Amino acid sequence: WLIYDDFANVTYFHTLFKRLNLAVDAEITYAFFNSLEADWNSTAYSSYTLYDVYNNGYYYGAKLNMTLDREIYCNDNECFVNKYLSKLHLRNKYG
Repeated sequence: WLIYDDFANVTYFHTLFKRLNLAVDAEITYAFFNSLEADWNSTAYSSYTLYDVYNNGYYYGAKLNMTLDREIYCNDNECFVNKYLSKLHLRNKYG
């Protein structure tokens, strides 16, 4: 699931999702729009920050986990990773 937040209100998102039992394999990504740096043509690209979201131990008292993942740039035709913001991309996804 991709959840896009036009207001980039991470606190509100966290409040809504903190009581859900989201397994580590839930495949939930939280995304919001960023302002681009001055050296990029902001009319050609949009920038987004992505978080990996899960809470695989809610029933055991665990907290919602929102891990900063990556920043992507998108235009009308494609998106690409501008930079990784954590080491999530290095791990084996299912094992």
